[in-house]
Amino acid sequence: MSKEGGVVPVVPAGAAFEGTLAYRGAVRIDGRLHGEVIATGALEIGEHGEVRARVEVDELVVAGHLQGDAVAKRRIELRASARVEGNLRAPIVILADGCRLQGRLECKPAQPARSQGEAQPRRSTGGEAEPRRSAGEEAEPRRSAGEEPRAEGRAARLA
Repeated sequence: MSKEGGVVPVVPAGAAFEGTLAYRGAVRIDGRLHGEVIATGALEIGEHGEVRARVEVDELVVAGHLQGDAVAKRRIELRASARVEGNLRAPIVILADGCRLQGRLECKPAQPARSQGEAQPRRSTGGEAEPRRSAGEEAEPRRSAGEEPRAEGRAARLA
């Protein structure tokens, strides 16, 4: 994200905002924001930005300071200058060398996957028998011919 890419600076350096910021599109915070951010779009916290908020966006890029929990539907990127105190959750998380995170990091898809302990419905295929398994043995997921296995989430990668 950059200013050239349609990012609107909503809280410029030296300014402060308190309350709920709700929007569509992409915005940048270079000043101070206290409250919550709920958006369909992207949020960029600039290198000198200070955000104390609960954040729910499609995409989050942090170069400044974020204090609070954040959930992104697509991805979270912490740049080298980022300082985060809070829990982060997104399908893709990018951590630059030098960023600081104090909190929990969850790389999960937007739709929560079933937990392993949750019972899965059995499907009858009209003649195929399910192989017997001993207690605690996991079933191999069924795939179509030639279908590759898919990961439920992506691990953090370094930028």
